[in-house]
Amino acid sequence: MTVDNYQRTTYQIFFKKQNKKVPDFWNEAPPWVIKGGLYQYFLTTHFTAMWSSQVSMATPENQHFFIGGNKVDYGPHYLVASSHWWGKFYDPAHLQSSAYKFREHWQNDHWRRNYNGIFSAHVIEDTREQPILFAVSHGENKNELIKGYLYQNSVRTSFKADPKNPLTYSGGNPYQDCWEAYFGFLNGNWIEYSKETDWGNKYLNDLGPIAWPSAGYINKDGTQASNGLRHPSSIIHDGYLYIFVLDASLDGSAGIKLIRALLKDLKNPQHYEAWSDGKWLPALPEGFRKELAADYFATKGPESTPVFTPDRNTVRFSVAKFNDAQQSFVGVEEFLTSDGAIHAALRYSKDLKKWSERSIFYTAGSWEHSELRYPIFLNKDGSSNTEIDKDEFYILGTKEGGIVTKVHFKSTPAPEMRSTFAPVVSIQESKLSVSPNPSTNTFNIKIPIEEASMIEAKVYDIEGRYTHIGIKENITFYPYVYEAQVDTSSLPAGVYVLRIQLNDKIINKRLIKH
Repeated sequence: MTVDNYQRTTYQIFFKKQNKKVPDFWNEAPPWVIKGGLYQYFLTTHFTAMWSSQVSMATPENQHFFIGGNKVDYGPHYLVASSHWWGKFYDPAHLQSSAYKFREHWQNDHWRRNYNGIFSAHVIEDTREQPILFAVSHGENKNELIKGYLYQNSVRTSFKADPKNPLTYSGGNPYQDCWEAYFGFLNGNWIEYSKETDWGNKYLNDLGPIAWPSAGYINKDGTQASNGLRHPSSIIHDGYLYIFVLDASLDGSAGIKLIRALLKDLKNPQHYEAWSDGKWLPALPEGFRKELAADYFATKGPESTPVFTPDRNTVRFSVAKFNDAQQSFVGVEEFLTSDGAIHAALRYSKDLKKWSERSIFYTAGSWEHSELRYPIFLNKDGSSNTEIDKDEFYILGTKEGGIVTKVHFKSTPAPEMRSTFAPVVSIQESKLSVSPNPSTNTFNIKIPIEEASMIEAKVYDIEGRYTHIGIKENITFYPYVYEAQVDTSSLPAGVYVLRIQLNDKIINKRLIKH
């Protein structure tokens, strides 16, 4: 199905603190959800807090979520965080001092220095152990000015953050990134999912990086090789966790890359693989350990290949599986164009590796005006971001102010044909065929001929307008099965009517063009 097969309605969700005692939270990316006894929402910015609620986001209306002060709802509780923040931002001088309890984390946890937010998560039961909560996080290491503190990146250390030059650091209002000193990381995090761990409401174990950009992070001479790996999303399929992530390498190898690991191996970073033109390669450099991360910044990652046309302007690509017999997949891609506009589009796949062209459904004039940032799917009962029904689902994104946008997709029933197209069935309908239907361009028709006949077939739109596509032939020999092709490549996707007249007999067939 294409976007034209859906009626789309947009709503918004507002998250507000019930009182001042509630811990800080923010929705820079839309909340991922896990459904246990409650809906467990991951509220993400440079840290992630989990909030558990009885309320689903999957309602076709605007919603207000008041967090805290409710005896049934639970949290939020912090799960992961950047190294420069824990409840507040800390002075860099304090972070580097021997008096700081977690100084070694600030100095050595390069993959989450300025940001560590959960972008997707799953409860994994195929681990041969206790079920675990596994979370994929987006980490950042960059020059940054925030809350009056100026932080220096630890990857490209030669590029200094100069307080007198705003072009040397990320920050400002509106916030702008300094890409010359920005490095993204794909990180793994986990905890046992049990009553003892409060069903994941504890600080997660940090695996560190689980994949590496093709070009590495810096070149041997200290110049920049990439902006790293950014904005992941993940899905479980056939015993593996598949992760889609933007590789922002600067050597021409950039694009959406596919990373995977067996569910039983998720806690071992060396067992992750990257897709590369028909084969799987180790996703991390040989011998890599998170404790030695700084030693590998100038080391290239795997020669992985993008799953669709390489494009560094893709922001995020998230995937869900349709709950149908075909077990096909749909992806939502957020991307920028050269005019500064930002778009969201659907793509389709049967194997997670090859994807259709874009089917755009949303456009905003700029990032600042976008209301659908970092989009993900949500099924119609609000319990899953990765398994949806084809006839109804939501796409979630965010806008300024941490407001969540939800676009409700609901398939439109095939319009009733006007009386002009009443299905007069006088031809031997059981022997007449139109295939494939639906089709992308060409429909093959077969008509049994029992007498000398004049055949005429015309394609109309659903409003009864002739599309000027049709065939007309005089058949003088019989019995015979007449075969022909109807080419609709000049028509947009949608529903049409093929009106077939055989002498004084008429039949109307609905055509669905994708």
